[in-house]
Amino acid sequence: MEVDLLVDGGGQLLPVEIKSAQTFQEDYLHSMNQWNNFGGNKGGMLLYDAGQEFVKANGIRIQNWRSLPRV
Repeated sequence: MEVDLLVDGGGQLLPVEIKSAQTFQEDYLHSMNQWNNFGGNKGGMLLYDAGQEFVKANGIRIQNWRSLPRV
């Protein structure tokens, strides 16, 4: 299993995947689902390059990387 980033989510490590694709595909979530099942977590984030943003039932947020706040 491999994820791009792990973020401290207040007592749990949340997986983050970053994709350059403009179309969401369910298989992008495979590694994050494995991580969450392994650690008993729920949540995470998939960042990609498209306009559609939503939250899956397993708590994983699907978000366009361009909508993130500027640092």
